[in-house]
Amino acid sequence: MSQDDTHVAVAARWAQKLEVAACVSALYSLQEDDVAGSRRLCRQETRVELNFLTTETVNRDDLVPSKNLHALGNLFHSLIWFMRQLMSLRTIVEDPLSPTLDSVLEQESAFTATTPHFPLLPPAPRSDELKIPLTRPMALRFDALMRTYEQLAEYILATLRIDTRCRTIHFLDLAMRRGNYRVERDAGDPDPHIMDLNLDLGVCDDCANETLPPKERKFVFEGLGTLMEHLLISNARHIRFANAVGIKKIMRNMLAMQQNMKTITNVSQDADFERAKVYYGLFALTPREMLATIKRRPQFTLEEYKAMLNFQCGVDQAAGEKGTLNATDRNYHTYVTELHALAIEESTE
Repeated sequence: MSQDDTHVAVAARWAQKLEVAACVSALYSLQEDDVAGSRRLCRQETRVELNFLTTETVNRDDLVPSKNLHALGNLFHSLIWFMRQLMSLRTIVEDPLSPTLDSVLEQESAFTATTPHFPLLPPAPRSDELKIPLTRPMALRFDALMRTYEQLAEYILATLRIDTRCRTIHFLDLAMRRGNYRVERDAGDPDPHIMDLNLDLGVCDDCANETLPPKERKFVFEGLGTLMEHLLISNARHIRFANAVGIKKIMRNMLAMQQNMKTITNVSQDADFERAKVYYGLFALTPREMLATIKRRPQFTLEEYKAMLNFQCGVDQAAGEKGTLNATDRNYHTYVTELHALAIEESTE
């Protein structure tokens, strides 16, 4: 067996982690109109997943291949259909040898109020001709089998959701680390890695449209725009240099992702990137003006403000301490001292 045969995609591994599963399950169980709850759980999921990146990275070969995305979607569809067919046959009897079904008790379902419900197909029609009469002990075994199928379906859906988030993490990381944002002429195009991200998410959307019902399709992409915005801000520290033309390029990246997400989710609130626009808009201020806005009302973390200060002062962020020695603004170290003195909270989201 080759190494490729044993390689497990990051999404499949993360979907098995309890802290991720708790977020995903709670998000799926929310009422559709609970916008505040959805945002809270999506932010929680983002924190959990990005915390994993302190010990691992998401590379291209860590993503689920597109052909496997379709296979997973089709397997989810088949599992839900199979479960519904089996549940339509389930009947509890006191005496399985009874020639009639007059002794049939009320049907007990393995799906409880706390169990996610997958409305893939309408319930199978009741049939008086074919039933599986089960004693109560056998019914318990039957229900345990149904729960196993159900858990597999949940795992597949969680994997599809997390894989779209891993693609976002992978391509945005490349765009920030390898993209050139100290440019002299505006080329008018977003970064190539952003274009690759949009193409990949388009493939994911096609797969979801072909294999998943509306609720599950919406679930796969829910909160993805919020993750993008978080990465655009928190990963600014990975951009080596940025000048005014480079900031315009970043804004163009946002616009490209925004248009793509609106096409996929049809929910403008999840992809408005207003907070990211405010953040990169700080570049138009002088360092002194930015410090004044922080004193009035800090909106970002210390590290995020530090990255913006580096852009304003022409610091090479890839050079570490050596980069600060070549800052284009000789007051850079004074600004840094004042920034640290402001005692900004670690998280301001």
